[in-house]
Amino acid sequence: MKSTTKPPVIAILSYNRLELLQSCLSSVFDNTEHPYEVCVVDQASTDGTREYLEGLGSRIHHVRTESNLGFVLGNNLVMDKYGDRDIVLL
Repeated sequence: MKSTTKPPVIAILSYNRLELLQSCLSSVFDNTEHPYEVCVVDQASTDGTREYLEGLGSRIHHVRTESNLGFVLGNNLVMDKYGDRDIVLL
């Protein structure tokens, strides 16, 4: 683990799986003790994911890509953004 005072980041990737994403985020919010941050990578979903994530406001950070980058490249975006933190990949 990295030695840091910044909270860990929970990374979640999504591609047209709105119901699964909602369930995953509900579980994180209900069962994870603070402090933590959530970063969702929306990989060009067309099922309402973007609007849902925007509706969560400051509860999460989200990144939207123009195409489905897959698991590795999607998570690399999170690691590049939060490289100074511990990151949990879901």
